[in-house]
Amino acid sequence: MYKVSDLLGKPLLSLSEAQLLGTIGNIYFDDKMTKGTFIMLYTDEEELRFLPLNKLINIENDAAVVKNCEDLSEHAEGLKNPINSHAFNQDGKALGTIKDIVMDGTKVVSFTLENSSISSGNLVSAGKLLIFNDSGKPVKLKPTQKKEKPLPAKKEVEFPVKTAFAPSYDFLLGKKLQRTILSVDGKIIAREGENVTGDIIEDAKREGKLVILALNSL
Repeated sequence: MYKVSDLLGKPLLSLSEAQLLGTIGNIYFDDKMTKGTFIMLYTDEEELRFLPLNKLINIENDAAVVKNCEDLSEHAEGLKNPINSHAFNQDGKALGTIKDIVMDGTKVVSFTLENSSISSGNLVSAGKLLIFNDSGKPVKLKPTQKKEKPLPAKKEVEFPVKTAFAPSYDFLLGKKLQRTILSVDGKIIAREGENVTGDIIEDAKREGKLVILALNSL
């Protein structure tokens, strides 16, 4: 068995590569705080690297030892460490702050507080705090049921009501007619050479000659 503090600050030696991979800076644990998951290393280039804790084959001497560096990575998921977290018992009594953790391989054996230690078997729950049962009686907790939020009702997409689009012919204003525009009954709407005015546009619209007006205005 060993303490987490025994590992911190040790160099990590890879046998296959015959090199030091970095210095152990931290150890991380699973959500239930029952086992260690990752070692965090500081490299000589001041970069962070992570290695599964179960890859350690020896920690008793000047350097911790792994066979090779093939599982070394730049990222790791779910990094949690309870050291410096506050601990309470089942009745809300403050037990102190977690100062160290005793391990057996990757398994958590006990937690060390300021003036005492408590077995991992007494751990009831772990989050931002650690809750222990020191009553000698079993404490059963019902996991919080996460309520699924109802999906928001689908909103019907409202499309704008289709309306007849009446294009504007104001762009014709001031243009010169290239031919005389006549109504169906032969009435002159506009004469060749005239500049298009608003009245001419309205007359052409009324007589159904707007397209002819546009085609002959320059």
